Amino acid sequence: MDTSVFYKQYVNAAPQELAPNGYVLQDLVRRYPWFSLGYLLLFKALCGMGGDASLSQSEKTAAYIYSRKKLYFILQQTRKDFETLAEEEFFTLDVPEQEPILDTGAAADKTLSAAADKTLAAAADKTLAAAADKTLAAAADKTQSRSIGTASLSDAGPLEFVLDIPKNRTFYPGADYFGKEQMASVSLDVTTPIDRFISENPRFTQALKRAGENLDTSEQDAPPALKDDEFVTETLAKIYAAQGYHKLAIDCYAKLILLYPEKSAYFASLVEEIKQKSNN
Repeated sequence: MDTSVFYKQYVNAAPQELAPNGYVLQDLVRRYPWFSLGYLLLFKALCGMGGDASLSQSEKTAAYIYSRKKLYFILQQTRKDFETLAEEEFFTLDVPEQEPILDTGAAADKTLSAAADKTLAAAADKTLAAAADKTLAAAADKTQSRSIGTASLSDAGPLEFVLDIPKNRTFYPGADYFGKEQMASVSLDVTTPIDRFISENPRFTQALKRAGENLDTSEQDAPPALKDDEFVTETLAKIYAAQGYHKLAIDCYAKLILLYPEKSAYFASLVEEIKQKSNN
């Protein structure tokens, strides 16, 4: 993901706006566990979902940010927003629209003569008869066209919709580190305070030169797995299954079976469907 796009869509977004992208932020902090801003945005997304979803993430997020007051402020502000929204929905009344009452003009009716009434009535009858004939003709044409279309569809046979089932995805972490060549090409801008501080300290410049040496990447190829205290929902499991993360989806359903034994048969049937799709 591009840095500018990330800061534009996520950093300044409200908790309710981040709620639909919670699974993206959860995958982001799993790939980059040192990314403290990602933990803060994930906490905001869980606050935007409402309920107690954010409580399981609050303790983990507190270890990565500089002040817990920030978490308290986000949580309290989100709860106030939900209360305000609930009050607005409760006090909003759906008032049916009333049709305006037209003044028939009693004074004008008195001035009309009997001859004018007969003439207008005859003209209205002719107009209504012509309009009725046109309406019946148009209805007959539509009925005939619909019958022809129905016959053609019945001759063509039943329609089939083919859904592409995503295969089991392979994880490629990618840019989890920078190699020696990338670090060697880094140029410091002495006009900025941070780069000037690094250039004036030899131990930092030597660390940049040694970056990328003897780097062990064997653990980065392993696919992510759910932790024991990780927050899971049925919606999250469905998202993992739709994106091809079958192993994570099955792990989510396994935890849900332990949390909700009364729905164990339902979750077990979903696990069997995922296994059949992954085997095919």
